[in-house]
Amino acid sequence: MNSSKTILSNIDIINIAKQIGLKPLVYVGYKDLLNEVAPKDRLNKFYIINLQSSTQGEGSHWCCFSTYPKHCVYFDSYAVVPPTNVINFIENLGIKRIAYWDKQIQSIRQTYCGWISLFFLDFLYRGILKKQSLSTIMTHFQNDFPWNFDVQEGPNNYNIILKYFNKKL
Repeated sequence: MNSSKTILSNIDIINIAKQIGLKPLVYVGYKDLLNEVAPKDRLNKFYIINLQSSTQGEGSHWCCFSTYPKHCVYFDSYAVVPPTNVINFIENLGIKRIAYWDKQIQSIRQTYCGWISLFFLDFLYRGILKKQSLSTIMTHFQNDFPWNFDVQEGPNNYNIILKYFNKKL
């Protein structure tokens, strides 16, 4: 997989997740098809969702979340809260607490949200194994909005992602 490719398809994400050993990932797809995940496979798992509905087109923006028995961690690189159907899915698991990422780390003109979602979940997975806090994991990102519109200029989150995955793939 070429880590310089910015826009990732669901197939790209699945293949990269396998390459980096992201075992808890059970779903990559549209937000409205989350219920296709088998009930036994829903807790202590990772999900990467496209915020566009399956009937609206080929995809718009990748986000991710992880589920645990008592809480969920939801991540959107635009720092937006999850859509209603995702909240309903999480609540139907009996999860009452949802932690949201509240720092925008990708500009609207950038297209590497699939990479950021993989990065976030991989660091979360490895961080849990090393007992690192979420805030420690996310210090690797810079708050690059609104000045970082061109991925070719200067240090930015896209370059952080490229460097990380170039070492792993």
